[in-house]
Amino acid sequence: MDTIDGMRTVVAVIETGSFTAAAERLGISKSLTSKYVNSVEEQLGVKLFHRTTRKLSVNQSGHEYYNQAQHVLANLDKLYQQLHAKNREVSGSLGLCV
Repeated sequence: MDTIDGMRTVVAVIETGSFTAAAERLGISKSLTSKYVNSVEEQLGVKLFHRTTRKLSVNQSGHEYYNQAQHVLANLDKLYQQLHAKNREVSGSLGLCV
């Protein structure tokens, strides 16, 4: 699992309130969404959610992760936009002979 994909998945689950809605938003399966969240939790060594058969809620660690992840993802998106815009700029020299 890519760290950024995992981060985007956790953020989507928190924002939508469910694995199903997050999966739909991201265009991935519910099982892959769950796998990504479990992988992030395993890497961190903490649970980010309280899970019951009927309800999913974000715990304190989840809130802390979400706040930091928002900044990381916003900065990453900004970087991608800047590099993409720079890549489209014309640069270099052009010599003409008449």
